[in-house]
Amino acid sequence: MTSKRIVVAIASIIVVLAGLGLAVSGMVAPAWNGECWFLKRQAVHVLVCVIAACAAAFVPWRVWLKSAPWLFVVWMLLFFSSFMFSPINGVHRWVFIGPVRIDTWTLGWPAVILFMCWLRSRFQIRACWLVMTLSVGVMGCVMVQIATNPDGLERIKIWMRIDEKAPDKELKTTWQAVEQDLLYDAYNTSKWIGRNTDVAGRGVPHGHTMGVTAGTAAAFGKIFPLSVLVLFMTVGMLLAWLGCQIKDSVKRLFLLLFGLWFFCPAVNGLTETSKLTPFLGLGLPLVSFGLAATLVAALGLGILWAIVRDSR
Repeated sequence: MTSKRIVVAIASIIVVLAGLGLAVSGMVAPAWNGECWFLKRQAVHVLVCVIAACAAAFVPWRVWLKSAPWLFVVWMLLFFSSFMFSPINGVHRWVFIGPVRIDTWTLGWPAVILFMCWLRSRFQIRACWLVMTLSVGVMGCVMVQIATNPDGLERIKIWMRIDEKAPDKELKTTWQAVEQDLLYDAYNTSKWIGRNTDVAGRGVPHGHTMGVTAGTAAAFGKIFPLSVLVLFMTVGMLLAWLGCQIKDSVKRLFLLLFGLWFFCPAVNGLTETSKLTPFLGLGLPLVSFGLAATLVAALGLGILWAIVRDSR
C-alpha cells in the first residue's frame, strides 16, 4: 500500500469516528436547551474541523516545521492567559472568547509535537530523549493538576479505595465518589450489546465527554467502546506502517507522537472504567463531545497529508 493510500485509509477511519461522535452527541448526551443541541453543536464542530484539515493539508511540511517555535510561543501565551479566567473544577486550562471555550491543554499538542520535531531537525536530538522528555512533562502536568486540585486527590483516593474504611454514608458525601461509582457501575453492569436498563433514568455523568466509555457502554453495550478501541488501534498500525515507508526521522517522530496522542486516551477510557488506572477524565478524540480534540485530530490529518506530499 502506498503512502497516499495509507493516509486515505486513516482519513476514512477518522470520518467513521467523527460519525460515531455525532451519534454519541445525539443519543448519549443529556438533554439541554433542546434534545438536539449537542448534536447540532457537534455537527458544527465537525464542519469546522473538516475545513481546518483541508487548510492544514495545503500548508507545506517545511512551513509547518519552520513555524513550530512561533506556534509553541503562541500556545504558551494562550496557556498562561488561561489563569486570568475562572477555573473549572479547580483547574485553569480554559480560555473564553465570547461563547467559545478553548481547551489550552488539548490544543497544546500540535504546538508541542511540532516543536519537538523542530528540535530534532535543528539540533539532531535523539528521538528517544524527546519522547522521554515529553512523557515526563505530561506526567508532571498531571501530577501538578492532581496535587493542586482537591477533586483530583479525591479521585485518586477513591481509586486506591483508601476511603473504603469510612462508612458508606461518608464515602458518598463527595460528588467525585458518586460520579465515579456511577461510571464504574455503568460500564461493569452493561450488556455486550444493547442498552443497560440498570442505570437508565439515573444518567451517566459526562457520558458524552470524559466519561464517554461508560456512557456509550450503557447506551449501546460494551461492543461499542471495544469497537472504537479497535478503530484507534487500526489508526495506530497504519501510522506505524506509514512511518516504515518514510525515511526522514523528523517526519517519523511526528507520526510517533501523533499516534501516541491519538491512541492513549482510547486505552485510558477502558482502563479507568475497569479500575486498572485512576480516573483522569480524558476525552476521547472525535468521539467525545467538544471542539478541541476533534480539531487536533483534523490538524494532525492535514499535516500527515503535507508530510506524504513532501516525501513524494
